[in-house]
Amino acid sequence: MKTRTVLGVCSLGLCVLGQSTWAGELSHSELDTQVGYSYATAVESSNAAAVQFTPELNLRFDNQTSATVSARIRFDDRNNLLPGRPNRSNYARASKPWAVNDNTLVELRDAYLDIPVKNGTLRLGKQQIVWGALDGVKVLDQLNPQSFEHFILEPFDASRIGLWSAYADITAADWRIELAVIPDDTTHYIPDPDAWFEFSAPRFRFGQTAAGTLPVVQGN
Repeated sequence: MKTRTVLGVCSLGLCVLGQSTWAGELSHSELDTQVGYSYATAVESSNAAAVQFTPELNLRFDNQTSATVSARIRFDDRNNLLPGRPNRSNYARASKPWAVNDNTLVELRDAYLDIPVKNGTLRLGKQQIVWGALDGVKVLDQLNPQSFEHFILEPFDASRIGLWSAYADITAADWRIELAVIPDDTTHYIPDPDAWFEFSAPRFRFGQTAAGTLPVVQGN
């Protein structure tokens, strides 16, 4: 289910970043809110019954600058995929979601400015930087960490973790140049050993302690 509200605002002056350093008129705003429900079962048990809200606000100014802010609010009535309070130790302090309780998590997904520059665009703030696109496979798309809460079942834009960063996409002569500076040290979210989709193989735990004892591999 999806609900959407569009708001148009004209002739509203806005000045930020000190005296006369940046100014623009807000020419358009759009609020897009999605509501989703997911349910997961196993044999004779229910593992998840989650309701998720993902509001996104987009602002566009007459100087071609735009701003995007989005959040995700998720409530899971069963909370069996990730039992207990969500583990957020992989997040940098500035990126850490707010765990309201064992069942509810509030996360700032995006908060960035798109600023036009000569021959390109500069994006500043919390964002997802995607390099390359291939259905079902992440080849060059490796700049942002990923949440493996649902293993590899979620779409990339839902499982990708946004980072506080600066990104530039510019054209010089016949070359397209993309540059990224990422001071945010958030890492992959790996489910705890008691989670439904826990990882056992060391190479899939990205440096974290292996979960449990691995079976002995028998050779021929």
